[in-house]
Amino acid sequence: VAWAAEGTVLMWLSFNLRMAQLRAFSYAVFAIVVVRLLFFDTTIDPITFRPVINERFLAFVLAIAAMYVSGYLLWRGRDSLRKLEKDTWFVYPVFVVAANLFSLWLLSAEVIAYFNSRLDDLTFQERFGATGRGLRNAQNLSLTALWALYAAALLAVGLVKQARVVRLAALGLLVIPIAKVFVYDVFTLERVYRGAAFIGLGILLLVGGYIYQRYGKVVKGFLLAK
Repeated sequence: VAWAAEGTVLMWLSFNLRMAQLRAFSYAVFAIVVVRLLFFDTTIDPITFRPVINERFLAFVLAIAAMYVSGYLLWRGRDSLRKLEKDTWFVYPVFVVAANLFSLWLLSAEVIAYFNSRLDDLTFQERFGATGRGLRNAQNLSLTALWALYAAALLAVGLVKQARVVRLAALGLLVIPIAKVFVYDVFTLERVYRGAAFIGLGILLLVGGYIYQRYGKVVKGFLLAK
């Protein structure tokens, strides 16, 4: 949290003091934050785990907020960036993409940890019996639903903000839960959960097909317009 705050302050100072060198330090600090989040703060004790109310969630949320703020500062001051920063993709889109990836990472980790903590409460027989299988099936189905809902929310943001890149990124993310249903869920989920996954996916595809058929020209413009 302290490093994320430091990176944001350095980013702010780099524009207010017109010292581009401070942005280089900010980039380095955020790189350390990324390593810290992935390899140290992601792991949590499943025995004492509580959804949302835990150290990992707080660390991730504040780091994600710092990434959004830094991305906004870069966007606001994009005209004063150095040539190297303008010529490469090492500017505000990177921070926005990283913030979204870590948001999805955090939510997925919370879902996984929740079901793992439930599994740890079971006896050995229950864990490898019907109760354990049910929890693992629910975990896989919850992850599929989470990714699909996140992609839908991202698509809505892209529509409201009229951001073509966000819309295309949302569609790319939506491909992952669809592929997961056909490649993984169909072979691992039990009948009830597999049926729920296909019903949810079917509804999503039917709605998408209806919208495309009814408003084909509008959808093409929505996807391709800048």
